[in-house]
Amino acid sequence: MKEPIVEVTTSVIKNQIGTVTARLSGELKTFWLKHISSFEEYIRNANKRYESTKTLLYKEQAVPLRDIYVGTNITRSGEEVSEVEFVHQLSHGSRCVITATAGAGKSVFSKSVFLRMLSGQVSLPLFVELRNINETDSGFIDYLLNDLKATIKYR
Repeated sequence: MKEPIVEVTTSVIKNQIGTVTARLSGELKTFWLKHISSFEEYIRNANKRYESTKTLLYKEQAVPLRDIYVGTNITRSGEEVSEVEFVHQLSHGSRCVITATAGAGKSVFSKSVFLRMLSGQVSLPLFVELRNINETDSGFIDYLLNDLKATIKYR
């Protein structure tokens, strides 16, 4: 049985894929259709990968992120913004850099935003943790592609 978030997200992605596919032709369309199934797999595996996390209280077993996540205050351009509005802005192409002190919850916040965007109707989010990028000799693009490949293969 598929989880509700995955069902909704898969439906949204298929709709978006259909819209893009309709505008393509020739070799580009063939390439697109050949690789499009990876997006559905990416969504399913990314949801599974980030929907739960281990904490100091639950070191041995991962707990659902939605059960333990407590919202945060977001300040953007000197103005306080709700998380719902923040996700809406990101979904519509707005860009941001998340800054805070160590241990403030940037990673948990980012995962929460990512999961919210997965269930949205506007965009296909990609989530790549950069915490280990300094441990690799490859460039940013190779790091990004390797992380996406790992997510697609994640089980």
